[in-house]
Amino acid sequence: MGVPKVPPPDPENYLKMRYSAGDVCRKQNSDGLPEKKSFYDCYLRNKKEPLPSVKPTEVNSFSCKDFIKCNVKNVDNAVPPKPRAFLVDTRTGHKFDVKYSGLQPLYVKRKNYGELPKYLTEREKAASEAQKDYEEYLRQLKEKNSLQAISTDQKQALLDRLKSKWQQRYKQYQSLSVMIDTPPKMHHKLWLEKEMEDIEKDIKLLEGYDYIYVAK
Repeated sequence: MGVPKVPPPDPENYLKMRYSAGDVCRKQNSDGLPEKKSFYDCYLRNKKEPLPSVKPTEVNSFSCKDFIKCNVKNVDNAVPPKPRAFLVDTRTGHKFDVKYSGLQPLYVKRKNYGELPKYLTEREKAASEAQKDYEEYLRQLKEKNSLQAISTDQKQALLDRLKSKWQQRYKQYQSLSVMIDTPPKMHHKLWLEKEMEDIEKDIKLLEGYDYIYVAK
């Protein structure tokens, strides 16, 4: 075990450049000695196809057109531009365009003069619709949280039911035994008295006011 024991290299037989490389990356010169070989010689033995030429293949055809005469003809037939009207307001020659100076009726002669722009009408319409939606939301919220008045028929029907219930509790109260000596009997008597008292308060409340409002 340990480092393997190998014979040391001969100092007279020293390594030369690219001597340890494979046969592919070495080429022989005329003397039979190995020479340095490039990367393309090692791995790209066969040449690739050349890239396509960037030069145009079509040759421009010769034209017999006289461009000078054509330009002269175009200039002769062209309509000369109208000179712009300027207004000079200082002695030093300061000038500005008369069209936008306010001295000419530029905007009052337009077809849509005095009419609201389209974007303003659309914005006004959107604002009115939003206001209507908000008012409808407030109305629904107010109706939801508002009080509802009881009609006369409903009030009378409610009074009749309360009086009938009071008669039932009073009949139960009269049916109690004379001797109330046990806790259940005492609790039952107190409960009947409390029920009759609450019903009497409700009857007085309904009979004491002409208009009764209840929450929805």
